[in-house]
Amino acid sequence: GEKVRFLKKFGLKAGDKGMEFFYIGTNYKMSDILGAIGLVQLRKIEKIIEERRAKAEYYTTLIKKSDLEEYIAPPQELPEARHTFQTYACYVKIEGARDKLRQFLAEHNVETQIGTFALHLQPAFKNTKKADDCKNSRLLYENLIALPLHHLLTKEQQEFIIDLIKKFFKK
Repeated sequence: GEKVRFLKKFGLKAGDKGMEFFYIGTNYKMSDILGAIGLVQLRKIEKIIEERRAKAEYYTTLIKKSDLEEYIAPPQELPEARHTFQTYACYVKIEGARDKLRQFLAEHNVETQIGTFALHLQPAFKNTKKADDCKNSRLLYENLIALPLHHLLTKEQQEFIIDLIKKFFKK
């Protein structure tokens, strides 16, 4: 409620001496220019999503065709959902291999990211109560890899990336 309103305004609120910083906050307000860009993007959102879905489907096809499924699991799409593939995150099934794979790909000029964070392991959440040891969250944090997926990505680049992953696992 009230605290959130002030956090979006750098933590400022009226005090005894006029406007004062009562909280550590930032400026969460969107500029008119960013709003205009966002509106234009929204008009193209279905096309953007379909292009991402097509690139994701091609990655999955390449992974299966390369017999890599014993090493890396592509993302799954549930029948009752439509995945937008904001990230193409694969689960590396070989314990401890994700970071080595990321390094190998980087040596070949392929930039990847970790697939997700385990928030319970982050300093900001160290005092947050947990229901259990969050084993699955830790497993995903340690084993997911996000492969490149952007509007300029070509099929040839995707083939190159999957060929590198095949070389890494089948050396």
